[in-house]
Amino acid sequence: HHPKMAGKFKRCNGAMLKDLAPGTQVSVVGKVIKPPMNGAPGQLEAADGVTVTITPLEENEWPTAIVEVCGETGPDGSVNQFVAYGWGDELNMQNYNELCQLSKSDKFQHIFA
Repeated sequence: HHPKMAGKFKRCNGAMLKDLAPGTQVSVVGKVIKPPMNGAPGQLEAADGVTVTITPLEENEWPTAIVEVCGETGPDGSVNQFVAYGWGDELNMQNYNELCQLSKSDKFQHIFA
């Protein structure tokens, strides 16, 4: 695990990232568009269809077509990746996007705390 992997990570879709302060710990699940290679950023299509740029802070492969990236927000809606986890090759992105929306709702926030 990355040394910063502590505390809570907000489940976010691509649009939600732009509303967060830089340095906020987040978890983003998406389809791999372009994996990071040789220190160059990668790209994910988040559950809401928004393309998110991911910069790994250390080498970490994206093992499957769907990955969860845990990290912190950059100033522009990007994510500085601490670690990535494979979620397989298929996921109902519409359902996951709805989960992200529920996680920011005051009514359901206690479930995601």
